[in-house]
Amino acid sequence: MNSIVRGMLVITLVGGARPAAAQSIHDYAAWLAMMSTPYGTLPPVVTRRMAGQSAGIVAGSTFELRYGHFALDNESDAVHIGGVGARFGGLGLVAGYEGCSGCDGSLMLGADYEGVVVQQMLTGNGARTLFVLGLRPSVGFGRSTGSGPDISSIALAVDMPISVAVPVGTTARMVPFIAPGYGVGALRGAGDSESGTRGSIAFGAALVDLAPGLGINLSWRKVFLDQAPTTIGVALSFDR
Repeated sequence: MNSIVRGMLVITLVGGARPAAAQSIHDYAAWLAMMSTPYGTLPPVVTRRMAGQSAGIVAGSTFELRYGHFALDNESDAVHIGGVGARFGGLGLVAGYEGCSGCDGSLMLGADYEGVVVQQMLTGNGARTLFVLGLRPSVGFGRSTGSGPDISSIALAVDMPISVAVPVGTTARMVPFIAPGYGVGALRGAGDSESGTRGSIAFGAALVDLAPGLGINLSWRKVFLDQAPTTIGVALSFDR
């Protein structure tokens, strides 16, 4: 295999998991594109806005260390993704690398912007629990590396994160969330291109301000496709 994109394509289309009757090559192309960009491979991190910071406040920056993992067939086909990210208010940026055993890998870049649609304090329990509904459009790019053909991918998507920030102790907050999404993905390489659309769901939780400015995240993302794997991600975030 000369690239991670080609590797996934061979395993999913040639290795026996061919499209179901309700799925086309366009569905597979969209899934592969999303899974070759940060959108599908680095599940979401709980942001300050998801944890209750007002969108009207001028926020400082946040630095993120992120890791993702999924297995196409079994652990011998496991794909590992490492990334570093930064947030400046509502704007998020991420760069990462995706690789597996026996493949050359792929470089990835992504950006998103998070807006707050609804922010509401939930009363009645005395705990100052905060409900936040957001909207997060994103764009991601991927590019294969190594000696094989150059294959590029792009994914445009929008998520609607729904989170609840629950105080824990004196300063920390537990923030579970769920984020349905929908996007378009496109692959281009060897003089050909394919594109399609896919829905997704992400969910997870973070412990924010366990120490001042420190967040610990655990999350999953599933880009919908028959028999496709789910990505699990962990991350550390540091506020300035």
